[in-house]
Amino acid sequence: MDSYPKKKRFIKRREKLSDKRQNYFLERLHRFLSYGYPLLESLEKMEWDPYLKPLAQKFSTSLKQGIPLDDTFAQLNFHQSIVTYMTFVKVNHDLVKTIEKCQQMYEYRINNIAKIKQTIRYPLVLFIFFFIILILIKQFVLPSFINFFLMDSDSAKSVIYSIMIIDGLSNVFIILTILLLIAWLVFTRVHKKLAVEQLINIYQKIPIYRQLIKLQTSYYFSLQMSMFLKTGVSLKTILQHLSAQKENVMINYYAKLMINQLKNGENLSHLIMQMSFLETNIAQIFESNIDAQLLERDLSIYSEQINDQIKLKTDNFISKIQPIFFIMIALFIVFIYATLMWPMIQLMQTI
Repeated sequence: MDSYPKKKRFIKRREKLSDKRQNYFLERLHRFLSYGYPLLESLEKMEWDPYLKPLAQKFSTSLKQGIPLDDTFAQLNFHQSIVTYMTFVKVNHDLVKTIEKCQQMYEYRINNIAKIKQTIRYPLVLFIFFFIILILIKQFVLPSFINFFLMDSDSAKSVIYSIMIIDGLSNVFIILTILLLIAWLVFTRVHKKLAVEQLINIYQKIPIYRQLIKLQTSYYFSLQMSMFLKTGVSLKTILQHLSAQKENVMINYYAKLMINQLKNGENLSHLIMQMSFLETNIAQIFESNIDAQLLERDLSIYSEQINDQIKLKTDNFISKIQPIFFIMIALFIVFIYATLMWPMIQLMQTI
């Protein structure tokens, strides 16, 4: 009798929302809130849409049970960035503006992912076909070449060298692919169980991803600090709030270090300089501003600047993916062609 409810809860816990549905939910919620509807009434109006009705009903039920807004988003499996954004409402009390900014940020993320998928789709398909052709050449074409060139010892040697080169290339590619897949699967399963210090050490060893994590962490930290400072909350209270939130483990960890630093009466900007995933400009902002109002202004402007920088770097990365793929495939094709044609050239020279 007890097995069925447990199974039902197990399935429910793994239910996921698509990016499109999450963005559509935020867009509709912001529209009703901007018209002046209260939150619960906005959710009731959203039930007019059959696509959003089940989600809106679950959201209303959760809020009526007294569950906070950010926890409700988390329980309904919204993306971590959305949950983090919703924590701002507890301090700034501006739900409409927060929902608007969050929806814009999430829509930009969806568009970037779509661009990346579209950019790598054709090179990836071409690369898969090329790899299949490489296997076919190794299994069927090159052995036929050996039989054809057996009469000429020099040409036979060239064919054997060609087989060795193509075999080596294929084996290296297969082994690297398998190792990367295993590493990715292991990391996705284990990274949530790792300590923050271990995650930081791993992120520091991944060049491109390391820079992206640094920009994202700096953006969220400067944005949250500016929004909290705008409400007049003390720096100690802000850090306590950041150390309590669980959505961004990096900021949570850094906030705890800063609290300990302040307890010891040490300089906060000096500690920020030592944090590998916070930009040094943030430390300079803290060092040059004693007044909370000026600090809020500079952090707010800086968060917008980092956001623009993230968008620019992402667009540049996307624009470079496709040419790199095509260049790699072209080099592979030229290499295979030259490897196969070399015995033919040697045979022609002996005629």
